[in-house]
Amino acid sequence: MSPVRNNSISRNKTGVFHFVRKIISNGVRRILILLALLSFCLDAHSFWIWSPKTKKWKNPKYSALATPYLQYKQAQKFFDEGKYKDAYREFKKLLANYPDSKEAAEAQYFLAYCLEKLDKPYEAFLEYRKVIDSYPNSQRINEVVERQYNIGEFFLNKENKKLLGMSFYDFVEHPSIEIFTEIVKKVPYSEYAPRAQYKLGIILMQLGRYSEARDAFQKTLDNYPDSEWAAPAKYQLAISTSKAFPGTDYDSTYLKEATERLDEFIEEHPEAKISSEAADQLQTLRNREAKKLFDVAQFYETQTQYDSALLYYEKVVKNYPDTDYNLEALAKIDELEELIEGDITKEELLRQEREEEAKARKEEKIRLKEEKKLQKQRFHDEKIRKKQELREEKLKEKQEKIAQAKKARQEKIAAKKAKREELIRKKKELREKKLRERQEKIAQKEEAIKKRRERTEGLERVEEIYYRALTLFAEEDYESSYENFKEVEEISPGYKNTHYYIKNILTLMERKESDD
Repeated sequence: MSPVRNNSISRNKTGVFHFVRKIISNGVRRILILLALLSFCLDAHSFWIWSPKTKKWKNPKYSALATPYLQYKQAQKFFDEGKYKDAYREFKKLLANYPDSKEAAEAQYFLAYCLEKLDKPYEAFLEYRKVIDSYPNSQRINEVVERQYNIGEFFLNKENKKLLGMSFYDFVEHPSIEIFTEIVKKVPYSEYAPRAQYKLGIILMQLGRYSEARDAFQKTLDNYPDSEWAAPAKYQLAISTSKAFPGTDYDSTYLKEATERLDEFIEEHPEAKISSEAADQLQTLRNREAKKLFDVAQFYETQTQYDSALLYYEKVVKNYPDTDYNLEALAKIDELEELIEGDITKEELLRQEREEEAKARKEEKIRLKEEKKLQKQRFHDEKIRKKQELREEKLKEKQEKIAQAKKARQEKIAAKKAKREELIRKKKELREKKLRERQEKIAQKEEAIKKRRERTEGLERVEEIYYRALTLFAEEDYESSYENFKEVEEISPGYKNTHYYIKNILTLMERKESDD
């Protein structure tokens, strides 16, 4: 058989083999498709039912049960088992199919509760709102308000993360504002209404919306004056008022209003925990008032209107002695009184001071030059004296060497004995020296402890007299205050600027005598 015929038969066999394999493969694929369709039909038969009433196919899995009671029990079962997604779905069915049933109100409440359990607090709030709007006679109203308030607290205490210095709430309204506003609006007479009104002001303060916060705290006082939130609202009202107008270029009426509210709060609630904080805030406001007067005084001073500047500096000292600007204003008063008395401007006074400083520098330069010349002469004389002493020392050493040579033999014999005795003596002296040093160190330590104790007692006494003097000064008992400051100055000169207070007291006493 020829090779050509063999190749032809081989190709025919290969083609037949591929044809048979293709038929078998297509047959298997068709069988698998048929089985899949059959399985789908069987499943469809078990989930979809024809309804003659609606003339539509319906799936029992997505349909409500026959009665609202059975549907509610089904949903409640899932809820009790902690299957909140399934419970949510079943409550949703009840509300969709039986919105007017007696179980609808409870279903709406638990629907919101499920969202809360599923960590969707805002969506839960919206569903709780439907209980109040759609079922106002529900026995769950108080619980709904409580849960709404707790959701508001959750958003209030939630960390406000910022990106590139901007908060998410710079673009959208904070959920707590909507929630607390809803409580105050829908249930204004509930126990949560006053605290919601107060917390509304707090969140507005946190967001920097101080004017709106001020209105919120004012409504707390107006609408709930007898509630426990009235006292902190009065304090926060003062704080928000001061922060609503933070600069010194505004009408000081608002600053005075904030100061008066803080004074009123501290007077009416001395036992409140935040009274100390209110006192600190009051001090801050008084500092701002003092700064405003101080800035006006500085303006007049730069315009060389020293009389007007002096008037405003005196107002700072008189009206705000407990502020940070009091001491600086007193220093300015002394400086301006000197300028007014000398009838010169500040620039002229500075020019005179510069001239005096230049003259003093010139004199100091001449003095240093003369002193340098004297030092050079003394150095020369000292050098000559040292040369003379060196020559005399060398001559003396030479004479001593001659004398030592004569006695060398005798000293050599006695040297060993003397050396031995000297060694014994030195050891003894070394022991005695160490003993003396140890005793001296102990005595020094005891003396240091004694001095430290005396210094501490003296400082405590000086500090006691100093603060007594400050108290008397604050009470405007200048004579007693002057005596106490003088006693401090005598005991510890320069202690905490005592001399400065003495000078101020004398000035105030003179001024008081002149006023009398």
